[in-house]
Order: sequence, then structure tokens, then C-alpha cells
Amino acid sequence: LFIEDVSILAAKWIQDFPLYNGQETSTRYIDFTQQGYVTDDTKPELDDIIPAMVQYVADITPKVVEHLKLNHPAPEGSDSLVWNRAIKARAFDIVRGFLPVGCKTQLSIKASLRKIQEHFYALQHLRQTIPEVADIADEVLRQMRLLYPSSFHAEDSKRSVVNFEQMHNYVAMIAASDEEIKDVHFKFVYGEDLKASTS
Repeated sequence: LFIEDVSILAAKWIQDFPLYNGQETSTRYIDFTQQGYVTDDTKPELDDIIPAMVQYVADITPKVVEHLKLNHPAPEGSDSLVWNRAIKARAFDIVRGFLPVGCKTQLSIKASLRKIQEHFYALQHLRQTIPEVADIADEVLRQMRLLYPSSFHAEDSKRSVVNFEQMHNYVAMIAASDEEIKDVHFKFVYGEDLKASTS
């Protein structure tokens, strides 16, 4: 299964799978400032931050390359092409820490049809927190239903969503009367970072 032009953040969610077997575009060897980026309609405040961060990486990369060349000259008799590639890879290795996770990437995943089905059904439930991941899951499952109609059924997807919503509502009902469970429920739905920022 090949997935293209998704954010690095979405890729990490897709890869967060015990049986994940696949590859992702390397930030060490590819110039991610030319890859484009994904924006989140629910977070308009990022519309200026993401391109600014991408531009920052684009601006500092040549400076890092020159610094590395100055401090790590090519060994005598070495292949200049190989040395330049190594310098560029090292520069990308340094500056990639500043890349926003909204930058676009590509990835592949290899698994059985059943495991792909289970994993992407689960990712559909992230619609409230990370809509991009849920949208990717919707599209993957739609394509899989076209290719493997006997293994992927629309009703299974709907039932999975209903089951999750029922569990979510049940936990929310219990959490309303128990502060400890309420704390766990909040972290499950909205994430640890948001919990910390609101406390």
C-alpha cells in the first residue's frame, strides 16, 4: 500500500502499528522544503507558522552546507560527488529538526488485508483530533473496497464507527461522575499535551 502527499504527522500515526512494515521518504536525503505542506483548516493560526518554518529551513540549509564543507574538507583523492552528497545529507540531518510535521511525505505499508482493515478502521476514529488521518483512512478503505470487495465492506466500517462512538459515550458517561476516569478519558480523546496546557 503506497500513500503519497500526506503530512509527516499523519505518516507517524499510520506507522504507529505493531506490525508496521514499510518505508517513508527520508528527511536526510530529500529536500523537504520542496515537498509542499499540509494545512489544518481547524488551526488557521498555523497558516503562517508552517510556511515560515519551511522557509527558515530553506534559508539555513546552504549556510549549514558551507559550514560543513569548511570544517570537513574532502579527503585527498576522494570522489567529489560522493563527498558533496555526504555533506548535503549531513546538512539535511542537522536542519530536519526544524521541519514542521505538516511537511508532505510519502510512505508505504505492507501487511495482510485483515491487518490493514483493522488498522485503518481504528484511524477513522481520529476525526475529532486529527482530521487528516481520518480522511486518509477513509480514502484507503474506499480504494481497498474497490480492489478487494470480498474483504472490505462498507458496513464493517460503519459498524466500527458506531462501536467506537458507543464506547466513547459510555466512558464519557462514567467519567462525568468519576474525576480519575474523567482525566483518563480527556487524555484519550484530546491527548496528553492538551491536558497539560489546560491544567
